[in-house]
Amino acid sequence: MSNDVNCGLTAGFLDSGHVLANASNAAAIVAGIGCIIAGPACGRWVLGGSFLFWFVECWFAVRVSIDGSLFRVLAADPVEAGRKLDAMLSRPAGAPTRPNASPFGTATVRDRPLEERTRGAMKLWRKQIAALAMQLATLTAGIVLRVANI
Repeated sequence: MSNDVNCGLTAGFLDSGHVLANASNAAAIVAGIGCIIAGPACGRWVLGGSFLFWFVECWFAVRVSIDGSLFRVLAADPVEAGRKLDAMLSRPAGAPTRPNASPFGTATVRDRPLEERTRGAMKLWRKQIAALAMQLATLTAGIVLRVANI
């Protein structure tokens, strides 16, 4: 598979993170309302736990969204764009902008292979899915406890 197709496919998967984030936001609203109207304390604690998983999912959603936009840029020219991205990310804030310039006197640019970038981005996307799954599981448990009036 060519590098530009690989980048495009990865960006497509990462773009689905928006749908996951929207589902998480809806679950957080339900959990928040449930915390307000829930009866016994046990149900409130479980719904509160679901609400806390929302923050974790939001963190991953932001990171996945950033990666998705970077992979769309990488799809245009994976090799050159990858080098520029690595150079930008390896430069400390406020450091000189000359190519391969380092405030420490040596070049710190490390070219990462596209496969490594893809694996890292997909791992982050799977973590977002796991956070949403945990959020929905605790939300379901909280609703069951509320219905059972426990």
